[in-house]
Amino acid sequence: MRMKSDQETRAQRQHKEVAGIVFLLHSARAAAQRYCDDQVCESILESCAVRLKATFAFSDSDCSGDIRLTPPSFAALLRMLEYLRVEISTVLKDQTLSNELAKCAAHLAASRQLSLETIWMGSEGNGTVTRQ
Repeated sequence: MRMKSDQETRAQRQHKEVAGIVFLLHSARAAAQRYCDDQVCESILESCAVRLKATFAFSDSDCSGDIRLTPPSFAALLRMLEYLRVEISTVLKDQTLSNELAKCAAHLAASRQLSLETIWMGSEGNGTVTRQ
């Protein structure tokens, strides 16, 4: 009996994690629209959200939330994508989606002629965005 309860708890925890990831993907998609007008990242982020919802049998209502957040700064958006990439890779064990998010972040950085390494650490190691 205890084992079933532990499995249910793990399933509930994973359900919440996936819902949070999908919510952040939608938030990142809305922010990407602001910073990049070619829809490459929007498409990647939307396809990642759709794939996660299909994989984990989520409905739109499972992942609903108010995504009308104040758009993050460009650097914060890239850090959000890195966070999502790591979560999807380590928690959900989905390297394909993780790689797609890396492509999105690289595309956004390139659209501003920045390198991701510069954004992650900044020229002084303080996380600020600097141009190379």
